[in-house]
Amino acid sequence: MDCGILRIKSFTVGSIGHIGAEEDRTRCSERNGDIDAERSHLNVRVCRDNEQTLFRAWQDKCEMMGVKVSRKGQIAMEQAVITASPNFFKSLGWDKETAWLWTVKEIPLGILDYFNWAITWAEKYFGVNNIISATIHMDESTPHMHIDYVPIVERSKRRKDVYARDEQGCLIRDKKGHCIRARDSEGKVIYDYQEAPTRLSRTEYWQQRGGRQSYRRMQDDFYEQVSSLYNLGRGDIGSGRQHIEQERYKATEARHRAYEAEQAAQNALNTVLQAKNDLDTIERQKEDIRGNMEVLMDNAEAYAEQTRQRSNEEWNET
Repeated sequence: MDCGILRIKSFTVGSIGHIGAEEDRTRCSERNGDIDAERSHLNVRVCRDNEQTLFRAWQDKCEMMGVKVSRKGQIAMEQAVITASPNFFKSLGWDKETAWLWTVKEIPLGILDYFNWAITWAEKYFGVNNIISATIHMDESTPHMHIDYVPIVERSKRRKDVYARDEQGCLIRDKKGHCIRARDSEGKVIYDYQEAPTRLSRTEYWQQRGGRQSYRRMQDDFYEQVSSLYNLGRGDIGSGRQHIEQERYKATEARHRAYEAEQAAQNALNTVLQAKNDLDTIERQKEDIRGNMEVLMDNAEAYAEQTRQRSNEEWNET
């Protein structure tokens, strides 16, 4: 049975530029060999100005919402990738072999309608104010859409742990040295709720959407609001799965760091080679100058000798 497909990816600040360049097709990763440049003219930018980079859009969104990255390695942006089984798109008229002949107006309306329902769902689920960009890619094997958003938590009350204290106000600890939680007369743990400002927090963002069950709830909601409209099956039923695949994320980050390190090393090597070339050029110029000076000195000595001889000859004649 054909299924609707929804995936979530998370990125740090340092990755946004690379992701945006590939999403806009201004610079594509060599690892993605599925891109057919002859169909890239069919890609559709649903939101975000065509002249604005994804990184600039992310910066503008954070400034507008009054949030910023507070620590190194913090998740700064997430991306929902929405697609469906290949046969589903074929039933709507998709043909990647002839699509390069199409114009944007010739993209089957059924395909655009599916992604229109998807972006409408995303605005409600992720928050319309959180969405930065949405792009439909038609230049790969299967049509799909990238929706980029920031995991921003609106101003709210944040739960803070309360610990038991003795009469002198000192923390009470157990035998292992751990602070003991404060409890009320019924034995229930006490929490202190404090007002927290609007902030960038992927953890709290997904806690508000179900915590450990957030991935399942998201897939359920997408199925009910989008996939079921097209009689598509529900994907990723596993209840224990988190909304992001940590190992894939870590591998992606490692590749980005390796790429950046390789680029930095190459730039350093290029700088050293350029400096060496400059030094070699200076040495050649110095040799040329020394050679010219020697010729000038030889000519000067010869001229002086000729002058002395003429002077002697004139003196003898007188």
